[in-house]
Amino acid sequence: MDHFVATGRPVLVLSSDEAFRRAAVRAMRRCGMGVEGCRSEGDAHRRVAGDRAPLLVLAGSPATLASLCSGLRQRSPQAGIVAVSHYDGADQRIEVMRQGADLCLAGDLQVGELVAALQALARRVNGRGVPDAPLRPAPSVWRLLEKGWVLRAPEGASLVLTGAERAFMAELLAAPDARLDRRAYLAARAGETTRRLDMLVCRLRRKAARQGIDLPLRTVSGWGYAFAGAL
Repeated sequence: MDHFVATGRPVLVLSSDEAFRRAAVRAMRRCGMGVEGCRSEGDAHRRVAGDRAPLLVLAGSPATLASLCSGLRQRSPQAGIVAVSHYDGADQRIEVMRQGADLCLAGDLQVGELVAALQALARRVNGRGVPDAPLRPAPSVWRLLEKGWVLRAPEGASLVLTGAERAFMAELLAAPDARLDRRAYLAARAGETTRRLDMLVCRLRRKAARQGIDLPLRTVSGWGYAFAGAL
């Protein structure tokens, strides 16, 4: 990755979708770009090093991209980042840009559009040293994204929820002071039991911990549950 005809910068394509990754790499090479594909976030982190500002093409769900952009932006502040996804409205694009992306492009884009976006970013990086600093969220809060299926932590990490977890977290976060009466919750759900609900909460905490997320979900003895994080 020493010579880059089209942009003057190393280009990395990170996507778990092998078909997209190979097609994008092949098409950009035909346009004269020096480009490599990355299969995982760890692979991208290993390649994003040194003083030269890379150009990154990230593809995935909006929640995944928000987490990726946050980590890669911290590792390489001078990078130019293009985030490709099937966005469900402006809020998702805004969130991804706040986490570090310079541009958000639709998942059904033409390769020519992607190449033009990378060339524009390269001109900014080459001409002024670094791209404009991306917007950052202020203040950071816990949020349910993607119609409630993803819980995003203030630092940008995301937790994908099951159907039962989604229903519970939506009810909890919508409750006054984020405090949920267990009896009232169970009374509205036929077949649900205290034991099953407590097990759901326990599994949710463990799942978050395995991903390095400190989930501020508290059990209030004899009453119910409370969410202690900023909302």
